[in-house]
Amino acid sequence: MGNSRMNIYRASEILKVPERRILDFSDPVNPLGVSKKVKAELRKHLKSLKNRPDPECARMRRHLSRHLDVDMDNMICGNTVSGLISSVLAVLRPQRVLIPAPSTPDYLRMSPGTDDSGKDVPDMVKYLELKEDDNFCIKPGEFVTGIDGCDLAVLPNPNNPTGSVVAKGEIAGIASAARDRKCYLLVDETFIDFIPDETVINAVRDNPYLIVLRSISLFHALSGLGLAYSVMDRELVKSIGVPGQLYPVNLLAQRAAVIAMKDKVYKKETFVLLKEEKRFLEREFKKLGLDFFPSAVNFYLIKIPFAGELCDFLMKKYILVRRCDDFRGLGGDYIRIAVKNHRENSVLIKALKEFMSGWSLPEQLPAAK
Repeated sequence: MGNSRMNIYRASEILKVPERRILDFSDPVNPLGVSKKVKAELRKHLKSLKNRPDPECARMRRHLSRHLDVDMDNMICGNTVSGLISSVLAVLRPQRVLIPAPSTPDYLRMSPGTDDSGKDVPDMVKYLELKEDDNFCIKPGEFVTGIDGCDLAVLPNPNNPTGSVVAKGEIAGIASAARDRKCYLLVDETFIDFIPDETVINAVRDNPYLIVLRSISLFHALSGLGLAYSVMDRELVKSIGVPGQLYPVNLLAQRAAVIAMKDKVYKKETFVLLKEEKRFLEREFKKLGLDFFPSAVNFYLIKIPFAGELCDFLMKKYILVRRCDDFRGLGGDYIRIAVKNHRENSVLIKALKEFMSGWSLPEQLPAAK
């Protein structure tokens, strides 16, 4: 049962229980859930569902422009970060792409360096292999060296699944080096709202080769609506056009995004909760002897023997975690665990203790009761 692409819907069918019974640690969304203000905004605009959504996301882009101090002409919106990356790639048509490993497998599926099955096409993708001894952190100097010979480089910051971060000052240096080499630098800031001070979104105005991608879905627990945006050179925006003309951003998503970004109380509560729960989880991981990697965000990469058996064990207890066997450079001994609320985190820790109590008998792995 334990596989890298399990989700609550498949798990619900397999386990024959309602989706609400499943604790989903595989999806790193904000443990606070949807804010009350956003829920109220969604209810208020349900009557508007008869209208088509604005394909240009004008209202939302105006708010983003004020919120981020970025010109509207430098911005496009879409349903997902993946969709925006595909739109960028369709225009840039890069011949060789630098991708760190490990990083999300989605980059490969969107890359021109893969065929329709997702299989690598030789010489199209250049990997920057990150080292476990360095906690899989991206080293700026090595990244700049890796840019040579590429016309597009992908820099996930924070990285997924490691949770590591490159400081914005170091990214500025990488972006400058990329511009000198006429290589586009695509900085994926999907998780940056969890450490907002490290964004490089304002550096776009001085660098036509810098592209920054952001998501609103994960920090604001709005994955069911889906909303992302990108900031880039206005000439590139013109070339891409408006992705929403074909696949418009959901009307309610546009409304929710504006309210979500204004909700300062929600953000404050998020940071307080995450600080407390990360401290709790790290303390419990150490007690269990789990090998986890430092993370600046709301998930942890953990190295553990019998990862597949552990995923099966947890799933029988209605708990999902993310296997990382499809991340290049990791293999089968890694899982990713999201940070949730204290009750849910406590349930997970209890299950981990039960599983690991069977390690003294490696020939007999523990079975769920």
